[in-house]
Amino acid sequence: MQGCAAAGRLRGDGGCRSWGHGRARHRSGRPQPKDVPAAKAAVIQAFADAFTPSNSQEVKDAAKEDPTLVDPLGQQAATAAMQGGYSADQLAGLTVSIGDVVFTDQTHATVQLSLTIPGHGTVISDRTEHAVFVDGRWKVARQTSCDLLSVSIGGVRCPS
Repeated sequence: MQGCAAAGRLRGDGGCRSWGHGRARHRSGRPQPKDVPAAKAAVIQAFADAFTPSNSQEVKDAAKEDPTLVDPLGQQAATAAMQGGYSADQLAGLTVSIGDVVFTDQTHATVQLSLTIPGHGTVISDRTEHAVFVDGRWKVARQTSCDLLSVSIGGVRCPS
């Protein structure tokens, strides 16, 4: 951060303006996506696409890293949730809220997320999860899908 301030590159949010070669750097000194606001919007959209129950499976899968691995576990989680007292209508009303998005490098970000289910309130609050830039777009990281499924199913792990 000292280098940013000394060079007059410190932004109001604590990050750095351009740091040579057209790459922005965070206060940590790590390279950031070229257009941070657009990347943040794309990360938020990926989480919305993946977690909006009314979206088509195609839209959900396009927003997830490795959907063929996590989708069957997601179906198990939905079944377990219904056995645990959640109705299909309540699960269909699930909403995701995204707080802070912080880029750890040009292709990885941490994301603060909360999930709310009607009739049950916020079931996951301010949890730190992950996004990755894969195949030309930001996606919900496989690690996040596995973490959330493990919480909802109770100890189930994604296969390696």
